[in-house]
Amino acid sequence: MARITLLVALCLLGVASASFSLKPRHLLPKSLQVKPDYPGTCSANEQSKTKSCLDSYFATYGFDTSKGLPEFVDYMEKTGSVVKQYGVMGYDVYCDFERTLEACLGGLMTSPCMNPDGFVKMYGIDIVVAIDYATTYPVEAYTCQNIDLSKKYFSCMGDISKDNFQVRIMNKL
Repeated sequence: MARITLLVALCLLGVASASFSLKPRHLLPKSLQVKPDYPGTCSANEQSKTKSCLDSYFATYGFDTSKGLPEFVDYMEKTGSVVKQYGVMGYDVYCDFERTLEACLGGLMTSPCMNPDGFVKMYGIDIVVAIDYATTYPVEAYTCQNIDLSKKYFSCMGDISKDNFQVRIMNKL
């Protein structure tokens, strides 16, 4: 799942690079599994604040985290459904949710609490699932920081998901 998220991010990055005339060699990460690795430690107070913000964020999508995080695929389907339901204007709703999370977290958005290990500690999930979640938030932030590009290339993103492009690419790797 992290690979699919990464491919979506790379598609958006590719779109952005076309606008900024970057060479394609700058678009590819050294690893297919790029995960956040913010330096430092996450104190108990920071962890509590981070979890509270994330719990509120998940609640906006209808998930009750008192019993743990939703399956990652369910979370991705739910976030994607906002854009599917409202079309290109769905990015406004999606990004409103994301910006509310960023405002709640403040500087914690790029703190060790948002590393995969932070998700393991906060939610008691498997490290692979934690990597999926931890990788998602920088992608969401990037998407919303570049919302105009996201909207501009909405049909491209829709075509990619319709023909299962990500799955076909991953099967070739």
